[in-house]
Amino acid sequence: MDELEREQREGMDWETLGKAMSERQEAGTTYITPLAGLFGQFFAITTKILIEKFGPAEGEALIKEVVERFAEERGRRIAGKVRALGKPLTLKNFFVHNDLDSAGVTSDVVADIEDGDLLLNISSCNICRGSQEWGLREYAHRYCRYVDVAILRAYNPEIKLQVSKTLTGGDEACCFRYSVRK
Repeated sequence: MDELEREQREGMDWETLGKAMSERQEAGTTYITPLAGLFGQFFAITTKILIEKFGPAEGEALIKEVVERFAEERGRRIAGKVRALGKPLTLKNFFVHNDLDSAGVTSDVVADIEDGDLLLNISSCNICRGSQEWGLREYAHRYCRYVDVAILRAYNPEIKLQVSKTLTGGDEACCFRYSVRK
């Protein structure tokens, strides 16, 4: 009797569970999708379904509204943390008190300063990678198109963010330009 037949006939037992845990440990991260990758997959499949169900225009508008509401809530919460500490709503404090563990999302980030603006060039992203693994990168692009600008708008509308390129949009990197000078 093979494994499937045995499991269907007899159910699970401690020996089999022990073998599963041992094999899982041996596999390491081989079959693991980082949490941000799973989020990318979840968001992309949700977006695909909404666009199929409501059509491109209405589906896109709905996704934009959802992402912006989510992002604005995050921005307000970050601002609340910064204010509670008695600190100003600066870009520096935004980065210090941000709610995102970016280590699990992005890597290969190159920063530069140009005319007082902060430029970030991000060439690797698990949200993009996860959605791309399922062939849904263009759907994940809706998240990237709206989220960061809306977070900053809610945190401090005087800080401007220009997102000129995104990995999910098919570019070689995400390019962010943060402007704080008046």
